[in-house]
Amino acid sequence: MKQWLLFFGVLIFCSCKDVRHKDTSKPSVDSSSVAPLQIWDTIPEVLYKSELSPGNKVPIGKVFTDTVTFAERDDNGDYFLFYVRKKKRLVSLVYDDLAERKLDFLRGDTLAIQWKMDSIWIAGDGDRLDFKERLVGVKKIKDSKVATFRKNYTQPIKYWHEKDASYTDEFKSYLYLLVEYYIAYSQRPLVLMHLDMPETEFVYSIEERDEKGRHYIVLGLSNDQGTHSNIIQWLYVDSETHALYEYDLANDQLIPFS
Repeated sequence: MKQWLLFFGVLIFCSCKDVRHKDTSKPSVDSSSVAPLQIWDTIPEVLYKSELSPGNKVPIGKVFTDTVTFAERDDNGDYFLFYVRKKKRLVSLVYDDLAERKLDFLRGDTLAIQWKMDSIWIAGDGDRLDFKERLVGVKKIKDSKVATFRKNYTQPIKYWHEKDASYTDEFKSYLYLLVEYYIAYSQRPLVLMHLDMPETEFVYSIEERDEKGRHYIVLGLSNDQGTHSNIIQWLYVDSETHALYEYDLANDQLIPFS
């Protein structure tokens, strides 16, 4: 009996030893030689579309340099917007960080700007994260034709509107600069002819119209000859997009004026 107990004891011991025995048929791995997984290196950089870089996407924070022409500023929204043209594209940039600087450029001035793509928050029901071009730096490199026009035409341009129309001084100033810009850059024969007449006094009317589902501010540019005035050109300003149009009377259509 003792011999059988001794035999089963040895058998159990050998079985347990085999379970714990290291499998030498598999190669061992030194954990200290395993490189940690580079999680962040595997995440691709997020790129965003920009009207200042059509056909390409740009990363957040990288500063770019561009040559553009100045259009206007709009300080009436949640963010201050600085509008420029690059070729035929009208682009707005946030410029809150530069609001304290004097950015009194004239429409049509050629500018060298620095900009980057940045995050902004759109106000509403729960602020929404968005991404937009931000103006980092700006410098004028060439005067527009408006500067030349002001030197040659020193008297103020007259305007009028219906008495019951309530326009703010800021809005009337905006329209004045728009008309000034149009006269300086127009290629219409009647406008060019009156520019060469020193006795000419430019006048424009302000009214509003709805055309094909769009609301426009309509400006009737004329020349004041004392006893009478004649309309030289009708101009339409889209109230939503601020786009400026010449009215082509012969074809009854609006022609974009950049």
